[in-house]
Amino acid sequence: MSEKLTAKVLITVMTYPHPSRGYQELVCTAGVTESGEWIRLYPVDYRYRE
Repeated sequence: MSEKLTAKVLITVMTYPHPSRGYQELVCTAGVTESGEWIRLYPVDYRYRE
């Protein structure tokens, strides 16, 4: 089981949306944390967020 983490991230890079059977669409996203570390966020459902 994966552990859920919470962090503030400045989003810097986002790929073009790619259709997916399991997630509607996938968008690979990367950013920088407050401590200056790069982090990859995947998948992010930008189009279907409020």
